[in-house]
Amino acid sequence: MLAVYERLTQTGYEARNELTSNKQSPRDFEIGYPWVSRDLGVAASELGKTVQALMALQTHGVGAQSVIEFGCGWGNLAVPLAKLGRHVSVVDIDEAFLQRTKALAERDGFQIQTHHGDFVEVAGRLPSTHDAVIFQSSFHHCLDFETLMSLLADRVLSEHGRIYFFAEPIHRELGFPWGLRCDGESLWAIMCNGWLELGFDEDFFLRMALRHGFLVSRIPGVPGAVGEGWVAMRSRHGLAFADCALPLAADNSFWGRAADTRFGRFLRRASQLPPLGSASRYGLTLRNYCPRALRVRLSGDHGETLDCQLPPGAEQEVTAPPSRNGPLWMHGETVIPDRLIHNGDTREIGLALTRLATD
Repeated sequence: MLAVYERLTQTGYEARNELTSNKQSPRDFEIGYPWVSRDLGVAASELGKTVQALMALQTHGVGAQSVIEFGCGWGNLAVPLAKLGRHVSVVDIDEAFLQRTKALAERDGFQIQTHHGDFVEVAGRLPSTHDAVIFQSSFHHCLDFETLMSLLADRVLSEHGRIYFFAEPIHRELGFPWGLRCDGESLWAIMCNGWLELGFDEDFFLRMALRHGFLVSRIPGVPGAVGEGWVAMRSRHGLAFADCALPLAADNSFWGRAADTRFGRFLRRASQLPPLGSASRYGLTLRNYCPRALRVRLSGDHGETLDCQLPPGAEQEVTAPPSRNGPLWMHGETVIPDRLIHNGDTREIGLALTRLATD
């Protein structure tokens, strides 16, 4: 991937290649983006990113008081967050962006803490943890994203904090796990600006999150402005299973999300969860909505199995066998509800998985 980057740019990649403030005139830099575009559509799209982030924090992080944004850019999100009373820190490789963001906040009597450097270096020396870690069109500019994720888990995120990914190029069936994007806009940004324009396959991104101890759910996009985002939370605290984003093979092995998320998602005859890649095990909350008992066998990747039988209406929490390098398989009995209670549901369903966690 780096060899391709060098062929496109005629230079090696360094984090300082991401400098942006030096690519505008002083007057344009003072006006700032998106205003300097003088384009209503561009401004609407850019402001839509801020709207999406604020709505996501309201929904998923109501108690988040300490917020850090990696790659603050023009300050279009950090400054409003400071004005809303949050304790805001920002990270950027571009010192001019940091000073601009800090000055915009101070003009209105608010404070923003700045950290200059590349993401990995700064993440390794931050003095305190944060309730919300935000990437907005910035995570895909980090080459050592695996190390960054590890540092976020170990040093940056508070125990019940969450990581938010907005306007990031994470796509289903991208064609490669991760690498340089080859669309025209990305190639222009690489060749003309020297920026690193990575893209991530959705399955790769979700598996990576699991390896680092996070479960991920989706954040709705803003129609006409920005696509869906993602929020990652520590897997040991658990997540309603209907809200879990899964790699495609695992996702297709369950019946679709119920209208009421309390019902979880129903198992098929053979359902699977992706490997954890660690010493952790899945903690599952299973429920039987069927009027007769149902069985399920859980099988890990080391030959260990666990058999469960739930009576009608019962709920049970179980710790599954380890599934470090291969999926956790769930082979269970199924029924067709319409044949039992004549409710019109002709699906062949098993137990419901209502909540997912790791130990």
